Amino acid sequence: MPVGSLTSLYLSDRIMEFVLGVYALAVATAILPAMSRQASARDIGGLKVTLAFALRIVSFITVPAAVGLVVLRHPIVQVLFQHGQFGADSVRLTSRALLYFALGLPVFAAVKLIVAAFYSTQDTRTPVLTAAAALSANVALNVIFVAWCVRSLQNGAPALAAVLATYVNFAALSVILRRRIGPLGERAIGASFAKVCVCATFMGLACALALHAVHFAAIVHFLPRLAVFIALLAGGTAVYFGLAHILGCQELGELYGLISRSERAKPAATIPLA
Repeated sequence: MPVGSLTSLYLSDRIMEFVLGVYALAVATAILPAMSRQASARDIGGLKVTLAFALRIVSFITVPAAVGLVVLRHPIVQVLFQHGQFGADSVRLTSRALLYFALGLPVFAAVKLIVAAFYSTQDTRTPVLTAAAALSANVALNVIFVAWCVRSLQNGAPALAAVLATYVNFAALSVILRRRIGPLGERAIGASFAKVCVCATFMGLACALALHAVHFAAIVHFLPRLAVFIALLAGGTAVYFGLAHILGCQELGELYGLISRSERAKPAATIPLA
């Protein structure tokens, strides 16, 4: 792989993990006590409602975030890192790795939520076993990509392998959990996911058109570059939430309700009622 690939993978992973940590980990931490109480009370129906809500609300954030990372990957890396010896070649390397990591952002978040569901039932063994299987898949995919696809994927090969391995982990966890507690509300989750994808797609197109119009790559100085990037980010967010409102995405109201709760409230106790 090109020189600097390890650093580019580290930096792009940090960007993706930042988005993941802000939303997915926060929701997973909030829902774990609620699901634990429901599991102890054998309220499987309530547990499934809580998990489905968490999956919908996290997808509502992570899907457009993933699209934004894909479309705006070059501006993101330029604003954050293009200083000093971090030049145009480094930006290209890091942007390529970020492209592949971004494709896995929603599933990275979903895995954290499903693992929390297993933990709530006092099952820590199954997530470890599926993670081991995903690790094996990751190693195998890395060998395949580096051996046969390194010219096309370059430093994106390890990132793509990690993403595909996480999809394996998610599929295994979902199948096992469904066999144990029954349907997880896939129809409602799928309908919500479809609306989110439509909104995110149009948001991505709007960002791509705006990015082309402002000639971002031609902006040299940091402050103008930062200002334009913030404007692109704000515009894309406005388009996404506007379309979500038009399509009647219920997650928009649920998200507003979560944000507007008092700091003294206990979100984990009220999430199933959202």
